[in-house]
Amino acid sequence: MLLSLAISGVVAMQAPSARAVVTSAERAVASDSGAVASARWSARLAKAPTDRPARLGRATVERLTFEYERADGDYASLLAPGTPVDAYAVYAHIGVATSQAARGLLSPSERTYEEAIAAARTAGDRAGHATALIELAVMRARTKSPAAALLLLDSAQRLITAGDVPLLAKLRCNRATAMAVSLAPATRVEALAGARLARQAGDARLEGRCLHVLAQDLWREGRTDSAIAVLATAKRAFAGSHHGQGLAVTLQWRGSLLVERGDYAAARAELRAAVEAGTRAGAQSAIGWASMDLATIAAALGDFPAARSYLAQAVRSHEGGGDVWAMANALLLRGALDAEAGEVDSARVRFSRAASIADKSTVAVARVEALRALARLALRGRDFALATMYLDSARRAAERQKLERFEAALLGDDAALLLAQAKPDSAEPVVRRAMALTSPTDHMQRFRFSTMLADADARRGLLDRAQQEIGDASAALDAWRSSLTEREMRQLVFQWRERPSLPDDGVARVIAALATGGRVAAAFAVADGRRAREMRDAIARATALGNASAAPLRREAPAIDLDSLRRVLPAGTALVEFAAGRGGQPTTLFAITRGWARAVALASMDSLAPDVSRFSALVESGGEAKPFGARLGERLLSDALESLPADVTRLVLVPDDVLHRLPFDALVMRDGRYLIERFAVSLVPSASVASRLWLRPPTSAVARVLAFGDPEFVAGRGEPPRAPPTTASTDTIAFASVAGLPRLPASDREARVAGAFAPRSVVRLRAAASEWFLKHAPMRDFTIIHFATHAFVDRWDASRSALALAPGGGEDGLVTAAELGALRLSADLVVLSACRTGGGPIVGGEGVQGLAAPLLESGTRAVVVTSWSVADRAALRVVEMMYRGMAQQRPLTDALRDAKLALLRADAPPREWAVFTLIGDPSVRARLRP
Repeated sequence: MLLSLAISGVVAMQAPSARAVVTSAERAVASDSGAVASARWSARLAKAPTDRPARLGRATVERLTFEYERADGDYASLLAPGTPVDAYAVYAHIGVATSQAARGLLSPSERTYEEAIAAARTAGDRAGHATALIELAVMRARTKSPAAALLLLDSAQRLITAGDVPLLAKLRCNRATAMAVSLAPATRVEALAGARLARQAGDARLEGRCLHVLAQDLWREGRTDSAIAVLATAKRAFAGSHHGQGLAVTLQWRGSLLVERGDYAAARAELRAAVEAGTRAGAQSAIGWASMDLATIAAALGDFPAARSYLAQAVRSHEGGGDVWAMANALLLRGALDAEAGEVDSARVRFSRAASIADKSTVAVARVEALRALARLALRGRDFALATMYLDSARRAAERQKLERFEAALLGDDAALLLAQAKPDSAEPVVRRAMALTSPTDHMQRFRFSTMLADADARRGLLDRAQQEIGDASAALDAWRSSLTEREMRQLVFQWRERPSLPDDGVARVIAALATGGRVAAAFAVADGRRAREMRDAIARATALGNASAAPLRREAPAIDLDSLRRVLPAGTALVEFAAGRGGQPTTLFAITRGWARAVALASMDSLAPDVSRFSALVESGGEAKPFGARLGERLLSDALESLPADVTRLVLVPDDVLHRLPFDALVMRDGRYLIERFAVSLVPSASVASRLWLRPPTSAVARVLAFGDPEFVAGRGEPPRAPPTTASTDTIAFASVAGLPRLPASDREARVAGAFAPRSVVRLRAAASEWFLKHAPMRDFTIIHFATHAFVDRWDASRSALALAPGGGEDGLVTAAELGALRLSADLVVLSACRTGGGPIVGGEGVQGLAAPLLESGTRAVVVTSWSVADRAALRVVEMMYRGMAQQRPLTDALRDAKLALLRADAPPREWAVFTLIGDPSVRARLRP
């Protein structure tokens, strides 16, 4: 008996300590040999299921390799009823708590760390007790306060022996983490000390954590570039040690700082990588924060559907975690989206709640942001006293916590307040100080400050300086835009705003000042230079691809100047371009013919928008719209059009803002006639795009038509319909697949009519009218492509708009905007004879992004679209008359106008003839046969 006890005592002495087992597992995973270690421990467990060291070692490897369910099972075995409360139980509790924290379950993690502390006291495990206290402190810093965290760390320090370098490293690093939350001045000293000790202990993961905290402290001081560089080192440490959670968090932080620096393209790449790493590691907190930052980017660029989608993902990831910082930031972003939707009261409540939460939890950054947001709301409402109060509070909060990174932003807010109060002399030096503090890489913020300087100069009549400022700022922003590799980013650059936005960005006021000050050419260059940049470049590329003799294409196509535009304008044509002003800024109208150019100052779009919406709704519904049409005609066009030469019979309009939704044909002039009775009207996204279309050589070949009609809307064999996106609108969900769409009997005849006007036409009906054929046909052989079918257009998201064709051959029948843009076309005309094909989201600078834009970009000269729902028999009447006019060698715009006038003479309401709109080159002629 004594011999047996002696042997068991020797075995117990030889068993590795629980802490040593955990350290061994961590090193195995860091050296990419976790699978080998896990297999060794599994073999031991197969022989002795009660082998506690083996069970703890395997659980640790499972946790570190994100096999959380298996880890939970092994930890549960160590903590099962009847098992001893020993050091292995202590580290099992710590492992469970760490796993919960990695998955964003902060409150459950806190409770489990408390259980670890109780077990450590029972087991007399000082090292385990200290470890649990150190890790719990990080949770408390986020869920309670940094002060509570520091008390726990002080308790842990008393338990650590002087020579325990690994635990001292963890203590210093986590103390720095807690101090960083409250932005304590000695954070950097603790972080550097922790990093040195972690390096001494050979713990790359812990060193990465310390470097991460060091980066946070550098960021607090406004040294964003240095912080990004330190995070790059931390990223390498985490990647090299296979620490998925640390890698995800570091990627998210780097992305967040790149957002702050204005490098949105690089930021999105880091943030998307953070989501991927977080998904692999089950790091819900990192996923949540990265999603929040992606939502911030989307909101800044005006992509509100994407912002809401990312925010929903962030909220799901943080749900139940108890992270007050995340809660405050989610409220800030929700408030910004509410403000952009016009829900100002809701936005104000959210911002106030965010400020309160941040104040109670000492999250100073969120408090400053909340106060800035409240100041912006007050400024939008022209409550200057309230805006001043909030900005003063924000500045005091930033100064109290030494948040130097906010200095430039707060100066910009001060300048915006001064300009809103018509104090340009006071605003200028403030803007220049903000500009001096802004990173050269923050292109969009620098553009904002430059336009504020131009605005201040224009208000004081210093037009030379204003022209120079706005011209240089536009050129710099456009040069940066053209360097971006992501098309979506390039498209959204010109609608960037800090959120909640201030509608008065100064650009429209500068354009109006230059135009009315006799500098029409300079004002036009600013207005048109921002328009349809992506489309302009795409059309130039398509032209070069279709013309082997064309000169090599530069990455960006230059804008057209006023003199060059006048030289290429077709005879009898006037181009009318609008530069909309919001926030009380004037709208400017440019009217240009071959012989002259003039600019007219109009009211702010704020006052015009309600009439535009009411008039458009009345025309679409068939109501009595003429009084509103006369009012809008007077306010928008009458002054400019009365001075046009008598030989001008065609208007090419470049709309802006809500004017993209306006049925111009139905506007009423001073003589009581509709605009269509005086002019053939067409639209273009910009004058520069129009000039590129006009410069394309006309097609000399006999027209060849490809027409799709009466598609057979049945699901293909074995092919399930496309699932609707979770954030889709009601219309999109209703048309999530072509199966079940109602048949359009008259579309059969419409397609046949289109094909009858050209020899060698191809008419595809029923099952033959398929998406598969569209994608595989030699599309460059056709000069006219006609679609008579259903369409659905999402007003907020271009990616959810599509034409409906027959499914089959691996295709679902939904031809999206992106798929239309991928077609290689050289068509003179594409007719989209379906409902609302002219709709889509309005992107600042780029115009309507629906089904027409990608067709123009892919090589089409002109697209005929509809503005609202149209019956198939009514569409047939317009289409047949339009083709008859073209067969008589009439330009497309005249042929379409003739069709509309015929309906007007037959007493048809505007709903029936104003529905069709021509976008692109109105001078297209097609060699059709009568």
